[in-house]
Amino acid sequence: MTEPIENPTILDSPETAGADRGGLYLFSSGHVKFAIFDADVATVAEWRPPTPLPHAPPAVLGVVSIQGRMLTVLDPVTLLEASDNGKSTSGLIVALRGDEQLALAASNKSDELLNESEIVSDGTGPAVLGVIKRNEESISVLDVKQLFALAIRGRERRQRQF
Repeated sequence: MTEPIENPTILDSPETAGADRGGLYLFSSGHVKFAIFDADVATVAEWRPPTPLPHAPPAVLGVVSIQGRMLTVLDPVTLLEASDNGKSTSGLIVALRGDEQLALAASNKSDELLNESEIVSDGTGPAVLGVIKRNEESISVLDVKQLFALAIRGRERRQRQF
Protein backbone atom coordinates (compact mmCIF):
# COMPACT_ATOMS: atom_id res chain seq x y z
CA MET A 1 0.00 0.00 0.00
CA THR A 2 1.36 3.40 -0.95
CA GLU A 3 1.42 6.40 1.35
CA PRO A 4 -0.74 9.35 0.28
CA ILE A 5 1.10 12.31 -1.16
CA GLU A 6 1.03 15.21 1.26
CA ASN A 7 -0.11 18.57 -0.05
CA PRO A 8 1.96 21.29 1.66
CA THR A 9 -0.84 23.87 1.28
CA ILE A 10 -3.25 21.97 3.54
CA LEU A 11 -3.19 23.61 6.96
CA ASP A 12 -5.59 21.52 8.95
CA SER A 13 -7.84 18.53 8.57
CA PRO A 14 -10.29 17.91 11.41
CA GLU A 15 -10.20 14.15 10.86
CA THR A 16 -6.44 14.01 11.36
CA ALA A 17 -6.40 16.62 14.11
CA GLY A 18 -8.57 14.49 16.37
CA ALA A 19 -11.20 17.19 16.57
CA ASP A 20 -14.54 16.62 18.28
CA ARG A 21 -16.97 15.86 15.44
CA GLY A 22 -19.86 17.48 17.31
CA GLY A 23 -18.18 20.87 17.83
CA LEU A 24 -18.57 24.07 15.87
CA TYR A 25 -15.64 25.26 13.77
CA LEU A 26 -15.12 29.03 14.14
CA PHE A 27 -13.78 31.23 11.31
CA SER A 28 -14.11 34.79 10.10
CA SER A 29 -14.47 36.45 6.75
CA GLY A 30 -13.49 40.08 7.01
CA HIS A 31 -14.84 41.27 10.36
CA VAL A 32 -17.80 38.87 10.35
CA LYS A 33 -17.59 35.65 12.38
CA PHE A 34 -19.14 32.35 11.34
CA ALA A 35 -19.32 28.82 12.69
CA ILE A 36 -20.06 25.52 10.96
CA PHE A 37 -20.31 22.05 12.39
CA ASP A 38 -16.93 20.39 12.46
CA ALA A 39 -18.40 17.34 10.71
CA ASP A 40 -19.08 19.57 7.66
CA VAL A 41 -15.43 20.66 7.29
CA ALA A 42 -13.36 18.51 4.93
CA THR A 43 -10.15 20.52 5.22
CA VAL A 44 -8.72 24.02 5.49
CA ALA A 45 -6.20 25.12 2.87
CA GLU A 46 -4.13 28.21 2.16
CA TRP A 47 -5.80 30.75 -0.09
CA ARG A 48 -5.34 30.47 -3.81
CA PRO A 49 -7.28 32.70 -6.19
CA PRO A 50 -10.32 30.90 -7.59
CA THR A 51 -10.88 30.81 -11.34
CA PRO A 52 -13.86 33.11 -11.97
CA LEU A 53 -17.02 31.69 -13.50
CA PRO A 54 -18.83 33.72 -16.17
CA HIS A 55 -22.25 35.04 -15.15
CA ALA A 56 -21.84 33.74 -11.59
CA PRO A 57 -23.72 35.43 -8.74
CA PRO A 58 -21.67 37.91 -6.68
CA ALA A 59 -21.28 35.45 -3.77
CA VAL A 60 -19.58 32.88 -6.05
CA LEU A 61 -15.89 33.78 -6.22
CA GLY A 62 -15.02 30.98 -8.66
CA VAL A 63 -13.66 27.45 -8.58
CA VAL A 64 -10.47 26.03 -7.14
CA SER A 65 -8.95 22.56 -6.87
CA ILE A 66 -8.25 21.34 -3.32
CA GLN A 67 -6.95 17.80 -2.81
CA GLY A 68 -8.11 16.82 -6.29
CA ARG A 69 -11.66 18.13 -5.74
CA MET A 70 -12.97 21.01 -7.83
CA LEU A 71 -14.76 23.28 -5.36
CA THR A 72 -16.98 26.32 -5.84
CA VAL A 73 -15.71 29.04 -3.50
CA LEU A 74 -18.37 31.20 -1.85
CA ASP A 75 -17.94 34.51 -0.02
CA PRO A 76 -20.07 34.04 3.13
CA VAL A 77 -20.33 37.78 3.82
CA THR A 78 -21.80 38.53 0.38
CA LEU A 79 -23.88 35.35 0.47
CA LEU A 80 -25.60 36.26 3.75
CA GLU A 81 -25.59 39.98 3.02
CA ALA A 82 -23.87 40.51 6.35
CA SER A 83 -22.48 43.93 7.16
CA ASP A 84 -18.71 44.04 7.15
CA ASN A 85 -17.07 47.15 8.54
CA GLY A 86 -13.73 46.42 6.90
CA LYS A 87 -12.39 45.10 3.64
CA SER A 88 -12.90 41.35 3.36
CA THR A 89 -9.58 39.65 2.76
CA SER A 90 -9.15 35.98 2.12
CA GLY A 91 -6.31 33.93 3.51
CA LEU A 92 -7.91 30.51 3.77
CA ILE A 93 -10.29 28.22 1.96
CA VAL A 94 -12.57 26.09 4.14
CA ALA A 95 -13.50 23.06 2.02
CA LEU A 96 -16.86 21.55 2.95
CA ARG A 97 -18.11 18.00 2.83
CA GLY A 98 -21.18 17.18 0.77
CA ASP A 99 -22.51 16.67 -2.70
CA GLU A 100 -22.36 20.30 -3.82
CA GLN A 101 -18.52 20.53 -3.71
CA LEU A 102 -18.39 23.88 -1.90
CA ALA A 103 -15.78 25.90 -0.05
CA LEU A 104 -15.93 29.14 1.90
CA ALA A 105 -13.48 32.04 1.70
CA ALA A 106 -12.15 32.88 5.15
CA SER A 107 -9.80 35.51 6.57
CA ASN A 108 -8.69 33.37 9.48
CA LYS A 109 -9.73 30.45 11.64
CA SER A 110 -9.83 29.78 15.32
CA ASP A 111 -8.35 26.66 16.87
CA GLU A 112 -11.14 26.79 19.42
CA LEU A 113 -14.17 24.56 18.86
CA LEU A 114 -17.47 25.92 20.12
CA ASN A 115 -20.21 23.78 21.62
CA GLU A 116 -23.64 23.47 20.03
CA SER A 117 -25.18 24.33 23.40
CA GLU A 118 -23.79 27.88 23.02
CA ILE A 119 -26.35 28.67 20.29
CA VAL A 120 -28.64 31.21 21.96
CA SER A 121 -31.13 32.09 19.22
CA ASP A 122 -32.65 30.69 16.08
CA GLY A 123 -31.39 31.49 12.62
CA THR A 124 -31.80 34.95 11.16
CA GLY A 125 -31.77 33.88 7.52
CA PRO A 126 -32.22 30.96 5.13
CA ALA A 127 -28.74 29.49 5.66
CA VAL A 128 -28.26 30.45 9.33
CA LEU A 129 -29.14 27.78 11.90
CA GLY A 130 -28.60 30.03 14.88
CA VAL A 131 -26.49 32.68 16.56
CA ILE A 132 -23.86 32.42 19.28
CA LYS A 133 -23.22 35.50 21.44
CA ARG A 134 -19.65 35.81 22.74
CA ASN A 135 -17.84 38.85 24.09
CA GLU A 136 -20.48 41.17 22.61
CA GLU A 137 -19.99 39.51 19.19
CA SER A 138 -22.53 37.60 17.15
CA ILE A 139 -21.37 34.41 15.45
CA SER A 140 -23.69 33.06 12.76
CA VAL A 141 -23.91 29.26 12.66
CA LEU A 142 -24.24 28.27 9.00
CA ASP A 143 -26.34 25.48 7.54
CA VAL A 144 -24.00 24.19 4.81
CA LYS A 145 -26.82 22.27 3.13
CA GLN A 146 -28.53 25.59 2.29
CA LEU A 147 -25.49 27.52 1.03
CA PHE A 148 -25.56 26.43 -2.62
CA ALA A 149 -29.30 27.08 -3.00
CA LEU A 150 -28.83 30.49 -1.41
CA ALA A 151 -25.93 31.33 -3.73
CA ILE A 152 -27.89 30.59 -6.91
CA ARG A 153 -31.30 31.84 -5.78
CA GLY A 154 -33.16 33.47 -8.64
CA ARG A 155 -30.97 31.76 -11.21
CA GLU A 156 -31.61 28.54 -13.01
CA ARG A 157 -28.97 25.94 -12.16
CA ARG A 158 -28.72 24.50 -15.66
CA GLN A 159 -30.26 25.66 -18.85
CA ARG A 160 -31.42 23.12 -21.37
CA GLN A 161 -30.21 23.70 -24.88
CA PHE A 162 -32.14 22.25 -27.80
